Amino acid sequence: MAPASLLHLKTAAVAFASVKGAEHDNNVSRVQLPEKIRNSRVLVLGGTGRVGGSTATALSKLCPDLRIVLSGRNREKGAAMVVTLGKNSEFVEVNIDNKDSLEAALSVQKPVKTQENCSNFMNLPEVRSAHEVLEVPTVSARFGTAPFFWIWGMEAMTKLLPVEFLRDRSKVQQLVQLFDPLVRTVDGIAGERVSMRVDLECSDGRSTLALFSHRRLSVSVGNGIAAFALAIREGSTRPGVWFPEEPEGIAIEAREVLLKRASQGTINFVMNKPPWMVETDPKELGLGIYV
Repeated sequence: MAPASLLHLKTAAVAFASVKGAEHDNNVSRVQLPEKIRNSRVLVLGGTGRVGGSTATALSKLCPDLRIVLSGRNREKGAAMVVTLGKNSEFVEVNIDNKDSLEAALSVQKPVKTQENCSNFMNLPEVRSAHEVLEVPTVSARFGTAPFFWIWGMEAMTKLLPVEFLRDRSKVQQLVQLFDPLVRTVDGIAGERVSMRVDLECSDGRSTLALFSHRRLSVSVGNGIAAFALAIREGSTRPGVWFPEEPEGIAIEAREVLLKRASQGTINFVMNKPPWMVETDPKELGLGIYV
């Protein structure tokens, strides 16, 4: 084992994290796609929702030449989004539960799916993928949310509701629609700030971390999806479904650009820094020496 081989990797995503520092400078250059795909069409499934709308907005800012097709059930919301995005956008009515409707939309577009999944205090998929792909011996991950009663509510549902109910997509969708107004109201009061931190501890005692913080979770997710969608159009990934750390997912040489695009609007974005530089306010003594 090499002296600097990996011994421990920890990740945490905390929705209520408080971060220091000014808003990240996000003067990201517009993306110039190759001529043959510059005017290609991208279909955003769920494009009238919070995350879908954020994805379409981010795509439009990064690559104005793309023709963005928003799909959803609500024509009024779709029309409003088209007005916001401009002439290179359009809306198509799509019901993802209707096979014919979905196939008709997918037959002429490159889809970007924005349907959200939820997790709560559990080992996340990146635990296994980081262990297998990056060969990190010890990996742990946790996800938390605030206010605290959301955690109690999710735990109560898993214990009180039958497994058959939770596996029934239509019933769960009805439950989501029931609680959605309450969630939006609480988000309006408490905010939807998100923070993700990755700590790397090496066998030689060296530690480093990455930190990503954004004021709005839905906007942050939209930026991330847009960054991955552009990577697909640029040929930086192979066809299929991959974890980002897999070599088939995002080519190593393309990851810096992807992170730069995905970090738009962050209030704190740090890569490969020692913990003391993030957890304290370092002071420069001179000649690049900090304490």
